[in-house]
Amino acid sequence: MKELTSIQKVQLGRAHKVSSWVIAGLADCVRASTPMTDEEAVDLDLDYITTAYRVFRIREQIKLGAPVNVSNEVTVAFKDELDAITFEEEALKEPGIEISFQNDNSPDVKAEAFGPSSSSRPGKKKGRRLE
Repeated sequence: MKELTSIQKVQLGRAHKVSSWVIAGLADCVRASTPMTDEEAVDLDLDYITTAYRVFRIREQIKLGAPVNVSNEVTVAFKDELDAITFEEEALKEPGIEISFQNDNSPDVKAEAFGPSSSSRPGKKKGRRLE
C-alpha cells in the first residue's frame, strides 16, 4: 500500500478532524528537502496561494543553494499579477517621461512614469513634469 503524501495527510486530517494527521502532514512539509510546488500549495491552502508563500518559496530555493535569478523567479511567480499591472500600466503611460530610482541591492533601475498627460486634458491645469 502506498504511503500518503504530506499534503494528503493534511487534507484528510482536516476533512476528518484528526489533528495528528494534520500535524504529521505539516511537519513533513516543513522537513521536505525540495521547495513546495504551486500545486501542493493550492492543495494545502484550499485554492489560494499567498504572496508571502511565493516570496518564501523563492527564498527557500536560495537557501537550498539553487542558482536563482531573483528577478526572473519573481517574474515567473507573479506572472498573472504582473501581466495585469503591465496591461493597465501601458494604457496609462505618458511617453517620454522616465523616473530613475536606485536600490541598494540592485543596479540602477528605470521605471517609466505613467498617468494621463496633464497637457492633453482640456480645461485642466498643466501638471509639473518630472525631469
